[in-house]
Amino acid sequence: MSFISRKKTLVKCLLILILILFTFILTIELPKSENEYNAVIQTHLKNAFIKNETSKEILYISRNQNAVDNMKYIMGKLGYEVYNLIPWYSPKKRPQCFNNGECSTIFTALCRKYEYIIINEIASDGYGYLNSGCSSKIIFELNNRYDVNIPKEETREFSIKFSTSLMNKNKEISVIIQNSYENYYACMNGVHIPSYHIISSTGYVNGITYEEIESVEKEELIAIVEKTNQDSLIAKMELKKRDIPFEMVAWKNCNPKTLAKYKVQLILPSQITSSKIIENFRYGIVMMIPSEAFLREMITESDQYSFDAPDIIYMDEGLENYTTWYNDKLKDLFVFFNSWDDVRGLLHSVNFEKIRIKAKEFAEKQELKVVDQWSEIVGKTTNDKFLIKHKKPICKNDMGFFFNYSD
Repeated sequence: MSFISRKKTLVKCLLILILILFTFILTIELPKSENEYNAVIQTHLKNAFIKNETSKEILYISRNQNAVDNMKYIMGKLGYEVYNLIPWYSPKKRPQCFNNGECSTIFTALCRKYEYIIINEIASDGYGYLNSGCSSKIIFELNNRYDVNIPKEETREFSIKFSTSLMNKNKEISVIIQNSYENYYACMNGVHIPSYHIISSTGYVNGITYEEIESVEKEELIAIVEKTNQDSLIAKMELKKRDIPFEMVAWKNCNPKTLAKYKVQLILPSQITSSKIIENFRYGIVMMIPSEAFLREMITESDQYSFDAPDIIYMDEGLENYTTWYNDKLKDLFVFFNSWDDVRGLLHSVNFEKIRIKAKEFAEKQELKVVDQWSEIVGKTTNDKFLIKHKKPICKNDMGFFFNYSD
């Protein structure tokens, strides 16, 4: 028995060595443009076939450092260690090894090592894991449309693969969205998401505390973060016209430390939501935004105003239901202006400190909820308290069919 046992162990070790050697050769032979992350891949693969049963590791696939910091912060509270893998290929292209099927070795090895693999923001980064027969639980954290960055000619193929995987009982897949619009968008494009969680960021920023932000003396200035055309072509010009004191802040410098000295940040929403909202709540940065009516007016009357979900602008309660900015539960945490002439008066009439305190309290409660929600997803709890289920699609789309549902 002892000899047979040793023989089995030897065979197993040889197989492991062969697989690791093959993976090493594969990554060396990746096209030059993909070689940048070979070291990262090999770091993750090094012990992929020697699985530590007591290990509590999560693989987080993301190109966004703020998202990585947020996930490490959350999972640290749940006792997990997060490893970030930055995809070694462009977000708008598949890795070239897809063409000959050699990528499957990488994906299979990573799936063997990690019990949980989280795909952040760009769902197509999970395509290889869906194709490889991955044994891990795959979690799609959709902070954007499910098909963002996918070339038009590949959208249908990915939609079919993604949607049918959601219905496959042999695969353990979870979907997380930041906002219910992501589900509506998927539905309108023929993808039925039968169950999902709505989970926001905690707003955590690595290396920054509320106390250091609070200690900064406020100036009678409005901050406009220059991210979109409307920031420079509309907000800047309208405040300048009225001689209202403001400063432009570069998007790359947009963080609570930079914004701390300003009385308020004026924002013209360009997206249905933003992780910056909860970040600002957490660190006491008050936000001033146009009222629903004024937002609709600006979008309608100005070709300089861009909004990434124009279909909801004229939908009944579209802004309330599908954006974070106009969510009824958050209405006391923003300062709303009905016209540009309102702005100066609001600077002097609003109790900004009261809003700052309310927003911080909301962020603290939200963090507890977020940790609780993730606890449910990674199996720390056995109930489905936060899971939202839909047996049928939530919409009737113009396509007239769904890739993964039929009556």
